[in-house]
Amino acid sequence: MMVPMPLVLGGVYTGNHYMQHYLGSSDDFFNGSFITEKDADSISEFYQAEDLLKIIAIFPFMFDQVMNKVVPDVEEATEETALLNLGETHFNVNFVGMEVSFEIIEHEEPSSDGGDPELKSFIRHERFIDWAPLLKDMGVKILLWDQTWKYGFRTLDDGKIEVYHHGESFFGPWPVRLIVMLHQRYVLWACENYINGAAFGTEDIDSQQEQMGNIPLWKIQQLLATIRHEKEKSLETQMNAPRQDLSAIAEHEADIEKLKKLEARDQPAIALVKKKQPPAGFATGGETVRMVVSDGDIHEALESARQDAKGNRAVNAALQELTQVEGLEWQARNKQPRNSTRTKKSTMERETSE
Repeated sequence: MMVPMPLVLGGVYTGNHYMQHYLGSSDDFFNGSFITEKDADSISEFYQAEDLLKIIAIFPFMFDQVMNKVVPDVEEATEETALLNLGETHFNVNFVGMEVSFEIIEHEEPSSDGGDPELKSFIRHERFIDWAPLLKDMGVKILLWDQTWKYGFRTLDDGKIEVYHHGESFFGPWPVRLIVMLHQRYVLWACENYINGAAFGTEDIDSQQEQMGNIPLWKIQQLLATIRHEKEKSLETQMNAPRQDLSAIAEHEADIEKLKKLEARDQPAIALVKKKQPPAGFATGGETVRMVVSDGDIHEALESARQDAKGNRAVNAALQELTQVEGLEWQARNKQPRNSTRTKKSTMERETSE
């Protein structure tokens, strides 16, 4: 029996209204944090500089595309034009319709030894407004969405630092908010791994730039290197055994060569994908993010690592580090034919800075 069109339209309207109510415009729509023991001044410098933007852009070419279109506003902010306050720094991103303003708020306290004041807390307060592309450059402003964020940190009683990303407000359609939240989950994960990495806060600029260029690729390469190293150790043991298993040796040699090729790739083969929860969980933020591997060879390597992790502490630690972010879970998927590809792309919110 054919459903009358008015009922179909009514159902679509009701469903969209329901989704917009729970997942659309809202205050305090995102909260995420992590703990670090790194230097406060280094963290403050990271969140003020272009380094944060490189992580937000995910890929270097996307960072370059956006930064090439950034135009600083030379006019002083007024009560009518300010997006945050009169002391803000304001930019326009031409051709994409984005308008950005941010302010930096720092709190210092006298040091216990009488030296220079110590930085105790930091906030990068930022607002993004997206207008209809191209029309905004012609003076026609049609609002698409508007969001305000706080990227900051606070010093805890034990001396450690809690870094947080807080979505202060969002105004716009619910599908865009889902995309923004998914992207910001990635940004939080990437910032945590970069800040807690060995190169952060050191003079090793080359390693820092390599990591920021593509956090997912860097983490995957670290894991693959660990798996390869452990297989090389196993191969050496088999080669030195009194009775050699030639088939097992050949299999290990083939695996090692495959891992070397995977390490040499310059594109990641993972994506972060939102896992939807039942409607009843919307009001409490019932959502998780899972990692999806879209390459057959990478998937086989990680699936093998998952099995090896049961008896290998090094592989287990590397695998856990890859998926340590809260709400990020490993989920094996069905193997795809070698000539089949699956990709998941997400639109990301971009920001600008001095």
